[in-house]
Amino acid sequence: WWQSQAYDPRTLPRKSLKDSLLGLTEVIQRYEVDYVWGNSPAFDCVLLERHYEACGLVKPWKYNKELDFRTIRWIRDQQGWMPKGVRGVVSHNAREDAVAQTEALFEMLA
Repeated sequence: WWQSQAYDPRTLPRKSLKDSLLGLTEVIQRYEVDYVWGNSPAFDCVLLERHYEACGLVKPWKYNKELDFRTIRWIRDQQGWMPKGVRGVVSHNAREDAVAQTEALFEMLA
């Protein structure tokens, strides 16, 4: 399956999970992020929280600061919102998925 994608993530330089989480913490702190969005906080945020725990780190957000992208998407769909479409996204690339989701969120909230 990976060989049919636009890129093969197995060929990219790797970072440890702990270094990746420290990088996420740095971004959240540097940009003073108030809320953390997940496509489903019950999955995305919980998964990240478990990773933080496994690495002996403290997650950089509070439980009541988790917001749900799917809820906003559902509300907009009920209003007949049509997305402009995802442009240039590589399947299952975490960074590109996050950028595309953020762009869609901004578009929905505009």
